Amino acid sequence: MAKTIVKYLEGKILSPPDQRGVIRINGFNEHPETSIRSQKGKMVHEIYEANPIDVLQIAVDYQNNK
Repeated sequence: MAKTIVKYLEGKILSPPDQRGVIRINGFNEHPETSIRSQKGKMVHEIYEANPIDVLQIAVDYQNNK
């Protein structure tokens, strides 16, 4: 899974948060969960999904469409 994630992120840019940000990937088969939290000013953006590639794609697409 880690190799797939790294391969996906090569060539993609996620802008850095203002102060805090975290990507958490729990790849256990029974309870997979991926989340991204990123602070911009006083707002915290959060994305949750089971598939890590789906979450990363949502985050990249969101930044590119701003």
